[in-house]
Amino acid sequence: MRRWIAAAVFVVTLAGCGGSGTATNPGRPITSPQALELARVLLGDYQHAGSRLAGTYMVQGQPLDFTGMIDFRTGTGELSLHQRSLPGQSARTYYWTRRFVLTQVAPGSSDYLVRSPNPQGQIVDHLISFLVLLSSPAIDNIELLEHSGVRYLGSSGGLDRFREGARTLVTVNHSTGLLTAIHVGQTNGATISVLLLSHGPHQITLPPRSDWRQQR
Repeated sequence: MRRWIAAAVFVVTLAGCGGSGTATNPGRPITSPQALELARVLLGDYQHAGSRLAGTYMVQGQPLDFTGMIDFRTGTGELSLHQRSLPGQSARTYYWTRRFVLTQVAPGSSDYLVRSPNPQGQIVDHLISFLVLLSSPAIDNIELLEHSGVRYLGSSGGLDRFREGARTLVTVNHSTGLLTAIHVGQTNGATISVLLLSHGPHQITLPPRSDWRQQR
């Protein structure tokens, strides 16, 4: 958990302006069983191969809503991104692999621009960089988690809620141990809120190569 929270905060900091609320529930220090629960979260995502996603990415004060799916093992995914302030505009679709990103030329278009990933220069790549961090083939360091300052906020409806720092909130299904939601924010940065809706294998089918256009 320490690995991906640290990286997630770095990605969000790069993204620019925005805002997020401050957690008001102080919670209590996590126990050893809870540290083990958190240590297994990313491994659980990896073992279940993928998930459907939904969420909001707040950038420069503008909420971007998204839906999609990710294959954690292959590092591929698909997102439809919609700017909430433009309700009449259709969503734009993105695909990615570890080697490139495909950007729909325009909402509804069958053509896609292909380019190298650029997390420091492209807004959507910040989000992609965050999403691919939500799995790991190895368990996290339990002892480090126990002494990391992570707080247990309580449970409701079979979901355990945790906070790391003032602005990172994590929700884990107590029965399955799977990550169900995460929110990461900065006082003067962007915020990313993600729901993981259905864990399991999700095959990502890229558009045919005949529809790819090299970005100039």
